[in-house]
Amino acid sequence: MQLIDYKNLSEQIERAADCGVRIYDLKTQDYWATPGFWKLIGEPQIDANYSSDYLERVVDPSDLLEYRRASGVVNIHLKYPVSSKFRIITRDKTSKYLSNRSELIIDRSGEILGIISIYKDVTEEFVTKTHIRRMEELQADLVSHANAISWTITPSGSQFDSVSWCTLTGQSFEAAQGSGWLSAIHPDDRAVIATGWSRAQAGRCAFTERFRIKCLDGTYRWFVARSAPTFHRDGSIKEWVGAGIDIEDLSPSTEGEAGLPLKVSGPLIRAARGLLNWSSRELAEAAELTPAVLRTIEEARSNLSSDPKIARIMSVLKQNGVSFALQPNGKTGLVI
Repeated sequence: MQLIDYKNLSEQIERAADCGVRIYDLKTQDYWATPGFWKLIGEPQIDANYSSDYLERVVDPSDLLEYRRASGVVNIHLKYPVSSKFRIITRDKTSKYLSNRSELIIDRSGEILGIISIYKDVTEEFVTKTHIRRMEELQADLVSHANAISWTITPSGSQFDSVSWCTLTGQSFEAAQGSGWLSAIHPDDRAVIATGWSRAQAGRCAFTERFRIKCLDGTYRWFVARSAPTFHRDGSIKEWVGAGIDIEDLSPSTEGEAGLPLKVSGPLIRAARGLLNWSSRELAEAAELTPAVLRTIEEARSNLSSDPKIARIMSVLKQNGVSFALQPNGKTGLVI
């Protein structure tokens, strides 16, 4: 195949894969690109061959090295495809994440004719993965700072997934499936929880309740738990997520013995926000802070109790049902 054949093939690829394609001619050192490529990078379309690398102009400066590594020109001696992901900033200041796969165009005689590169907009995928990672961090903070358990349940309620639940109760993963997890709840509380869970499923709404859970050592401990649905864009339920906090040993006081103030760290604030299913922006607005300031606070691991902004945050959280309390072990916990 000659380069002209690859140009025709590129247009077919673009239509089939919703992407942009660019070809680099090694002999003339010119580029040629499909209409989808120009649309992808937000630049005016050039129908003829061109010599300037327009894509490099819009690549985010922090990703420029990665782009050059995989752009093809610096990899002309490589015999295998090169893949990469990088950000671009379009003329209207929109930030996009692009994926790229570049490989050599070689004719039947073995001569290298050029490079074909396929680009796709993966911004939504990147944002989704970032959100999932942040939620996983939030869940870890919740568990470690609030003596909590967390779980997910499939939309139908048939599959229950929680490592922390199985660790706490001693139930196996298989035993907890379906309504099996209810067997770890105190007999006197079981009917209330089963009814509340059924109503939540029917109403597609959040469910909060206090109840006792039988632990691995055979003792029952009081927990307060909340479970809520998450949704797909079409309105269907993606899954149910939930968290429960051990309140057996929590003191209702907001100070320790001898009037010692609570020690509040950033991850604990993030865990409290997670109990309300609030985004960082929602908490920042409620506490009259900027999102950047709240982000800095939540990343701090040291005691922040003396910061006046913490008092505002704690007040907002308390007004919405989440308080900070001192446990007998001297650590600060959360109470719903």
